[in-house]
Amino acid sequence: MRYSRMQGVQVMAYSSFGDLSQGGNKGTFLHKEEITAPAKKYNKTPGQVALRWAIQRGTVVMPKTEKVERLAENMNIFDFRLTDEEMKTISSLNKNERYLDPAVFGEKYFNTFLPLYD
Repeated sequence: MRYSRMQGVQVMAYSSFGDLSQGGNKGTFLHKEEITAPAKKYNKTPGQVALRWAIQRGTVVMPKTEKVERLAENMNIFDFRLTDEEMKTISSLNKNERYLDPAVFGEKYFNTFLPLYD
């Protein structure tokens, strides 16, 4: 049992693919071999592999998209399962960084510091 569940807290991911608005691959991990290799193996997109990894590890995911076809794609992640080794490999990408951190974009866009926690 995961620690967060023992404490009665469920982890939720929102817009967890990074800042795709930066263009190219600068703001996301979806281009990494750790994601693209399983995507090729299972005939899925890197986004589907990342969503499957999150769901499979027990994270509630709220994928963000403006495209109807991507919404359908996001739901098509239950016909494959990542191996334990693939799960570990993808987990190794963790850098303890936060995307969409108001402390970062608040200063840039609103000219003020907006801390995530008080």
